[in-house]
Amino acid sequence: MTNSESFIAEVSSEVRSDRLFKQFKKWAWVVVVLGLIMLGYSAYREYSSYVKVTKAKAIGDQITQALESEEPTEAIAALDSITIDNPNVKALVKLQIAAQYSRDNNPEQAITTLKEVSLINGADQHYKDLALFKTLVLEGNIEPSEKIVSDLNGLIVAGSPFTPIIRETKSYFDYSLGETQAQYDRQQEAIDSLKELYNYAETSENQKFRIQQFLLSIGESESF
Repeated sequence: MTNSESFIAEVSSEVRSDRLFKQFKKWAWVVVVLGLIMLGYSAYREYSSYVKVTKAKAIGDQITQALESEEPTEAIAALDSITIDNPNVKALVKLQIAAQYSRDNNPEQAITTLKEVSLINGADQHYKDLALFKTLVLEGNIEPSEKIVSDLNGLIVAGSPFTPIIRETKSYFDYSLGETQAQYDRQQEAIDSLKELYNYAETSENQKFRIQQFLLSIGESESF
């Protein structure tokens, strides 16, 4: 009886093994296909990463080469010829082109270029804010106005890296408008704002120097 049971167990085991082998043969292609898909996806990721890095380096080299030009018009042409897909890089290049127009004493075209940054879909907001700030500065240098001061005030955000320089610029324009409109109170408010900014923890040394020189030039004492 024991030998019979042992024999039956062996036969059952062989049958199960045979069935398992047949099932494996039936579905083996699925395993192979899944393996190929995983391998292909891994290779695609590696290739995509390589292409992105190579493309980014090529664009970076083109930008660097363009900015090395001594002539603003040549730099503008070179920057404008670069094909760019990344919206943030596109915004950065537009900012550089605007800087070259300013360098070429063409503020009107610089303003037009800066305004194009706001139309770049997908670009981070801080690039658009920076472009707007530069636009307001250029427009204010041409003709200060209440609107420019108001727009600058709207860009002042707590914690923003641009806040100190925006506050400084707004104060200069405030003082300028106070002078043209003979508004002593407005000028004094601008002076107080600059003094406060001078002692602001996040104000850079370069900013402090500019503020100091301005305040001294309008007759303020050095104790601020």
